[in-house]
Amino acid sequence: MYSITDIENKLRIKLRDLTDAKWTDPEKQEAIVEALHDPAFTDIIEDETLVVSAEQAEYTIPDVIDQVSRVYFDLSNTKTMIPGDQWEQVNRTIRFRMLPAFSQLYTGLMPDGATLYLVGFAANPTTIPEEKSNLCMYLASVYLYEMLMNKYASGLLMSDITLAEIMTALNYWEKKVEVERGRYRRATNSLGYRV
Repeated sequence: MYSITDIENKLRIKLRDLTDAKWTDPEKQEAIVEALHDPAFTDIIEDETLVVSAEQAEYTIPDVIDQVSRVYFDLSNTKTMIPGDQWEQVNRTIRFRMLPAFSQLYTGLMPDGATLYLVGFAANPTTIPEEKSNLCMYLASVYLYEMLMNKYASGLLMSDITLAEIMTALNYWEKKVEVERGRYRRATNSLGYRV
């Protein structure tokens, strides 16, 4: 496992920017944080700690999930998916549109006492697995070269680098990202949900 500082040090070496001539430390850290928002660094989580109450339309999302993608309920070991247009996530709350206003329509669908399954994503890790460290570094490089291009375009870059050189480097890092991403693509996770 690599820390964000480890990735920053690897990035500094890979970009040959040991003296922070092109990017400052805060810019490198910002690029790494931005890279960690990529879906490749999220984990799919299933939580089954909530229990349905017929009178309750809102439930607090457990801390293990940042973003809910699917909702199921289970009574008698049979999972039934709740259509996405019947619920919404509002901050740390999942709100069902069908309860209580339309509860007559769904009385048998989501019975009192059923287990509520939330499937979602946990993001923003503080450590990066070794096998994904290159992807993080390549994504951060893309963001840094985009910053450099913006500096150039706004006249803030006082250097002997040309726009063509920046674009060439940006294309290089984008290709590296795609190759690395191809190594980690997957259609389903270990729980069997489509990603």
